[in-house]
Amino acid sequence: MTENTNPCEKDATQLSFDITRQFITIALGGIAFVAGLAGASATTASTVLFWAILIVFGLSTLFGLLFLMHGVHRLHVAKSYNVYAKGLRITSACQIVLAFFGVILLCFFFQPPSGSPTRMIEIKTEKDVIAYPHSPNESYTIKIKDGEVAFSTENSF
Repeated sequence: MTENTNPCEKDATQLSFDITRQFITIALGGIAFVAGLAGASATTASTVLFWAILIVFGLSTLFGLLFLMHGVHRLHVAKSYNVYAKGLRITSACQIVLAFFGVILLCFFFQPPSGSPTRMIEIKTEKDVIAYPHSPNESYTIKIKDGEVAFSTENSF
């Protein structure tokens, strides 16, 4: 290292390495979260989405490691604190974009499929059948008198 290195350059290098390590942690946490969730329960997410999330977070981790390795190389061999080199900027930008894209994909991992069947409450009498969609936020009252069925709902927030 040169004696006349600007302390701001050293601080910028340290900060960029710290941010890269944080994004690596986020990506590895996302991989562990999705893999653990998929292994622990039968989720409704597709396997394509599962693998897409794993690949995106894996690539983010890979780009972060490449950034760290290239940055350490520049420090050791080139004796430079320049973290604004083109190669470093590209790898860090790819890492950050992929991490954010992975987080967005996680939002879709919890969405129920669009064609999921609706749970119904069915009341069968000798004369007819009453079907009503079930909602967890409602309480139901069913009254049967002389073969007539009265069905009412009430929100129970």
